[in-house]
Amino acid sequence: DSIAVDSAEDVFFSELGACSGTTCIGGRVSQTSGGVGATVIAMGLAADTSGIPVVTDSTNVYWATSQSPGVVSSAPVAGGTAQVLTPVSLGGPITASWVALAVDDTYLYAAASGATIYLTPTASLGSPSWHPIADSSQMLAATGAVNAGMVHYVFWANASDSAGSP
Repeated sequence: DSIAVDSAEDVFFSELGACSGTTCIGGRVSQTSGGVGATVIAMGLAADTSGIPVVTDSTNVYWATSQSPGVVSSAPVAGGTAQVLTPVSLGGPITASWVALAVDDTYLYAAASGATIYLTPTASLGSPSWHPIADSSQMLAATGAVNAGMVHYVFWANASDSAGSP
């Protein structure tokens, strides 16, 4: 469903599980290093057919359930032998579905199906403080972020056009 790669070439991916109509159960997030086996990070996830977005900043892996209300979660990037890690629920500021995630070296960004993009500092994930930064007024489909010096750029795409915001 979704894939993310970190600088150590660890690959993180999500799978929806079994779907009936627009509801999926039994989804999971996994990691593979060097193409050898897969470590399950989280399992038993419920989502809708919009998927389970996954991103990583090489320290943590983040994912969101795309079912209302959506939940953003994280787990440390562990690697090594197969083990199930206990994810930390980051909650969320709204009841809309999460449809896209992005991360840079300072912030985790969550784009909600209600057309708003939120950020929270990755340094304070124990008690996240989600702040709205953009409202595209349209249904969001994807987002990306990059830190260019001291400026953080967030890009998003929706059904009809795309835009960016520093």
